[in-house]
Amino acid sequence: MGIKIKVMLCFSMILSVLLFLIFTPVWVLTVSDGGREILSRPSLLGYPFITRYIHSVEKTPVEDEYRVVGGRIWGWEERVVSQNAGLPIVVPRNGRLIVDGEWFRFRGGRNSWDRFYYRVGDERLGRNTLILPLEIPAILELFSLFPSRRLEISVRAEPLGGVHSRRWEL
Repeated sequence: MGIKIKVMLCFSMILSVLLFLIFTPVWVLTVSDGGREILSRPSLLGYPFITRYIHSVEKTPVEDEYRVVGGRIWGWEERVVSQNAGLPIVVPRNGRLIVDGEWFRFRGGRNSWDRFYYRVGDERLGRNTLILPLEIPAILELFSLFPSRRLEISVRAEPLGGVHSRRWEL
């Protein structure tokens, strides 16, 4: 094989890899406030994030854990300390209840969304936080940054070459 063919073959392989990397679709987790993106990050398969708030009547913490899988946001687990005043106690039809002494954990249920709206409280009601384990800072106090606002949390596909990672724009 001539040197020209080897060079062309090597160039073609490098170009193919670059094109593959540029156009491969990836799932992007986005948090927006009225159309303005606050956060936009490529998400690994099973990427977890947690919303936390203080229940208005019981004054106990409630945590909802979600996972990004296959372009959807899956409700993975809801954790509550007590089971009164509107907090769940019924085992999900496609899930289970785990009691570990600290939390009542409602795992499963097969609920998923491509987007959902998250109502943020304030210093007095809700004290909502968002926990993104792979971010810095990992815990954001939404109640102080976006009091009494509605945030949209969504997942969408974008080509890897076009993904612009946006850290928190506060």
